[in-house]
Amino acid sequence: MIGAVMVELSKTEAMKSKLEGLCRELRRQNQEIAEEEKRKRNDITQQFNNTIRQMESKLDQQNQSRNDKKKEYETYARASESG
Repeated sequence: MIGAVMVELSKTEAMKSKLEGLCRELRRQNQEIAEEEKRKRNDITQQFNNTIRQMESKLDQQNQSRNDKKKEYETYARASESG
């Protein structure tokens, strides 16, 4: 009887050890996935911010061009009125 209990205890301890190992592996994989997801979010955020900066720059250039053309038009309009 004691022998059967010892065998059962040994099997239980082996199963416990195996489950603990699987839990550690699962935690490691979950951590890797979380880190990869964080990296992807950071990359996407950086790309988004770069796109916004490029759009702002383009809009600034267009506004400057419009302002320059407006000044040029006003100069011609004044010259036409004077002439």
